[in-house]
Amino acid sequence: MSKKALAEFIKLAAIEFSPRIRVNGIAPGVVLPGETRTGDYIDWRIQGIPLQRQGRVEDLTRAMNYLLDSEFVTGQILFVDGGEGMNHQGLNAEDYESGDKVE
Repeated sequence: MSKKALAEFIKLAAIEFSPRIRVNGIAPGVVLPGETRTGDYIDWRIQGIPLQRQGRVEDLTRAMNYLLDSEFVTGQILFVDGGEGMNHQGLNAEDYESGDKVE
């Protein structure tokens, strides 16, 4: 629910603050998983990502630089998730045993 609210906030803030300020967001995927996440959990998540790999911090900085450099972009959310967002819970969500299916 909070991700949905943040997405709506980005759109509303972009309208409110334009043209003086551009407002955009980045929605990262599996890049820096929390310390409590096990290797098995990360492997499971990667299996559900169409690009079949974990993202890197450099992927996020390139996305950020694009948004900073692109003066005709506002109110957008750039998904940097290897395509995982297209699947909502990942391709193999039903196969994860721990019940911790959605991060």
